[in-house]
Amino acid sequence: MVIASTSNQTMTFYSSTNNSPVQRRDIQCNTSDKGKRIKKHRD
Repeated sequence: MVIASTSNQTMTFYSSTNNSPVQRRDIQCNTSDKGKRIKKHRD
């Protein structure tokens, strides 16, 4: 649920920062890291 919510927020942010590929990349990295951390912690 948390990951899904984060993904949704990120998607919305993508539209806002369509002109900043670098920023988008940073957000994607952060989201991926967060998802992995949550998964690991849950496991």
